[in-house]
Amino acid sequence: MVLLAHELGLGYAALKKISKVLGIPALHLKAYQRHDKRVTVAEIERGLESLHRTREQTHSDCARNFAGSSKAMEQESAKRMWASSVNRHQVRYTEMLSDGDSAAFREVVALNPYPGHEVVKLECINHAHKRMDTALRKISSQKKLGGKGVGKLTAKKCKTLQNYYRGAILNN
Repeated sequence: MVLLAHELGLGYAALKKISKVLGIPALHLKAYQRHDKRVTVAEIERGLESLHRTREQTHSDCARNFAGSSKAMEQESAKRMWASSVNRHQVRYTEMLSDGDSAAFREVVALNPYPGHEVVKLECINHAHKRMDTALRKISSQKKLGGKGVGKLTAKKCKTLQNYYRGAILNN
């Protein structure tokens, strides 16, 4: 991971975020610095050469095949993937992992790529976890629950409830 982060020009903070998204433990800062220093000394020339070669190849091989927003591109890509899955790969995708308000999922459902077979949406736990945090903070800021002192919905209590919610999802 450190080599990858180094090659991409990412720092420790970015590496921590990537580790969190992948669900793997992040390195401690001291370990990262130690590994990063070794990587820098041992691999910098070879890594830069490889990176430049890759950039040259990708720039010459890539062609623009879509005009529109990134959201529209995501939807179109999902539709193409589901529509061609049986003919190209003899595979039916039965589940789609996406966030709660996925327009791409709605497009795939509207496409009905496999008549008689429903495509099911799987919620990303991290998205559900984040939405719970947003909802709790909104309620807390609007003071809809009322209360002062002991029973008040504080940021700390919001975080605790959010973590209980995530735990309930993971354990069930």
